[in-house]
Order: sequence, then structure tokens, then C-alpha cells
Amino acid sequence: MPPWEPGHILLGSLQNARAVAEKARETGEEVHLVCAGKEGQMALDDLYTAGVIGKRLKALGFSPEGEMAHLALFLAENPSFPVLSSSEAAKALVGVGLGEDVAECARVDVHGVVPRFLGMRGEGMVFGG
Repeated sequence: MPPWEPGHILLGSLQNARAVAEKARETGEEVHLVCAGKEGQMALDDLYTAGVIGKRLKALGFSPEGEMAHLALFLAENPSFPVLSSSEAAKALVGVGLGEDVAECARVDVHGVVPRFLGMRGEGMVFGG
């Protein structure tokens, strides 16, 4: 079993960035932003999203720590669509004919739903509202 408790892991995206920051604040605990990445490597779209969520957290009184946090915050000063468009994930979507999805993914703060970690099912993590 993972070393965390159900409910303490939130799923964040650009689309729910503000809601994630607010929900994280409600826990009253230290917040860690963890990027999924791809094949063990950092992904530009994840780092950018962490920066956007980090900006929301900073506005709520949290203080960033570490070089990557500051890099993510710096990156998040840019508009979402140009950053995401240059990511490997966007290039992959374009490659399979789903380029329009990049603009949808680049929408910021449009949803208030924040899925929480509910537990494990086999080796998979289960999330729900």
C-alpha cells in the first residue's frame, strides 16, 4: 500500500487549477505538486500545469520551495496555449489527428471538480469526486 492516505492526493490540471489550490489549502497541510511526466522524464505540459497551480497556491499564501518550483512558476507566466502547443504531448495529439484537443486542454480554471485519491484497485489508483 502507498505511504499516503486516501483523500490527501488531488488530481490537478489547468482546467481545475484554482479549485485544486483552494482544496489543498483546506487540508491545512504542506502541499507538494508532483508531475506525472512521461517514461520517467519531466514533461513540459506537466511542469507548466504545476506552475499554474503553484501561482494559485502562492496567491493563497503558500511559499514555493526548490528550483523546480521556481522554474514552474516562471514558465506559468506565459499563456497556456503556446506553451502546451510546444510540448511533446501536443505534438503527439497533432500526429494522430487530435490537434484541436490542445486548445481544449489549454483552458484554465474552467472547472471546480477536484478528484481525490480514494484507494488502490490492484496496482491502479482510484480517484473520485
